[in-house]
Amino acid sequence: MLTRARVLASILTAAALAISACGGGGGGVSSDDPASLAPADAPLYIQGVLRPHGQLKTNVETLASTISGYNDPTSRLIDLFDQSLRDSQPLNGKTQTFAKDFEPWLGDRAGVFVEGFTGDPPAAGIVQTTDPQATQRAIDDSKEKGDKDRSYQGVDYLVDGNDGTSAGVVGDFLVIGNEKAFKDAVGVSKGDDSLGDQDDFTKALDQAPSGSLADAYVSLEGVANQVRADNPANVNSLEGAIGDTSGKTVLASLVPSSDSLEVDLGTNADQNVQLTDLSKLIETFPADSFAAIGIPDLGDRVNKTIDQLERSGVPGVSKDAIDQQLSNVGLSLDEITGALGDLGIFAEGSDRSSLQGAAVINSPDPQAGQKLIGKLTAFALASGQPGIGKANAGNGFSVRDPEQLGGQPLTITSVPPRIVIGYGLPATAGALSVEGGNDLANDPTYKQAVAALGGAGLSGYVSLPKVFQLADALGAIRDPGYQQARRYLDNLTYAVLGSGKQGDFSSSKVIVGVR
Repeated sequence: MLTRARVLASILTAAALAISACGGGGGGVSSDDPASLAPADAPLYIQGVLRPHGQLKTNVETLASTISGYNDPTSRLIDLFDQSLRDSQPLNGKTQTFAKDFEPWLGDRAGVFVEGFTGDPPAAGIVQTTDPQATQRAIDDSKEKGDKDRSYQGVDYLVDGNDGTSAGVVGDFLVIGNEKAFKDAVGVSKGDDSLGDQDDFTKALDQAPSGSLADAYVSLEGVANQVRADNPANVNSLEGAIGDTSGKTVLASLVPSSDSLEVDLGTNADQNVQLTDLSKLIETFPADSFAAIGIPDLGDRVNKTIDQLERSGVPGVSKDAIDQQLSNVGLSLDEITGALGDLGIFAEGSDRSSLQGAAVINSPDPQAGQKLIGKLTAFALASGQPGIGKANAGNGFSVRDPEQLGGQPLTITSVPPRIVIGYGLPATAGALSVEGGNDLANDPTYKQAVAALGGAGLSGYVSLPKVFQLADALGAIRDPGYQQARRYLDNLTYAVLGSGKQGDFSSSKVIVGVR
């Protein structure tokens, strides 16, 4: 019978084998774009381009070959796909192959729309076809006992007698999904509003980076409408977290190059987002760091988070209540947040015994930072708790607790303009120093990662070989699955996190480097 495993997996997997051409937005969609069949109110839509060509084809092939170790990974995938077809029960005695039964009619684009998020929501895949008649023959050839021939608004389709999966040719597209979604796509082809005609969708798509392999679109307004329909009480929490959802969208894009893979996330959800380049802080961290991440303006973020929680009605969360608790140690919330600027965190070590790291805060008011650490130090020393003593550097204190902290001390101290919370004396000393030398700024892999951002602000960096080395030392190498993945992981060099802003849209990106 015409099961999802047989048709949906076969056709969409076959399409996935071919995906390696340019994506990205650019001025909306035309009538030959799969989005032209997606319902206007679909809150989730994913698109990809099927036919490889140009520089992106070269990039994808190079990247896939490097990671997989195969000279021709696409042919290898096709061989595996054909083998799976041979191993499965032949359809009506016919054995299918990618080259004979799928490749000849696959068009340039494919998309998937989802109309909800609970239960079994309407969802369907849309694939361009260059030969609708050949596509129809493929559907007809898949028909088995129990399947049902049906028609809707003049469009014939086949329904799986077991799970209701529907498949049919709608204009120049193959549409396959549950029956409600199939009918919705037919309705759009007959004149109902399409997603491709919506300004929110086309504006979001215009933000897709050049050369994206695939894009995933989310309408936050559509999500809010779904939440409102399913559980109205949760809408306030959603809008309290992200603000007004009207016209707000998110677009995630996958962008390959010959030596990296980028995931780009763009949104117009928060017009007040302040994006900061934290490279000047992160590059001062030790060159042996396997991870370093930054958060801009920590004090402002703390205040905004408390305001959000208070507006959402979280019990016991208010500035007055927090100030009352802090008064026990002679502090106020304003004293703390006023001393907190950009935050950076790094970690280093190649095994359990050498693991250490620190959180570094650049205080916008060094005197306020000194005063804050002074009060915390006085309170800690006056507590009389064992293991607490003066810090080796700065005006802070350290805590030693072999059972809870292992052999390394935890130090909280300050040397203007920095406030440091360090685990391990070498890491603490490195965090307090702003002198150049053996730091990330002089590390070749770090430089390569920053260059890959292409001018976007840096907010995080990971040295993947160092992470895998640590994972080996911590025992991951004993896991068979990890051992199998290790040959592929060895080709990865770094992961870097960046951000930027263009007009009403802010973007965040993660780039993974490949040897």
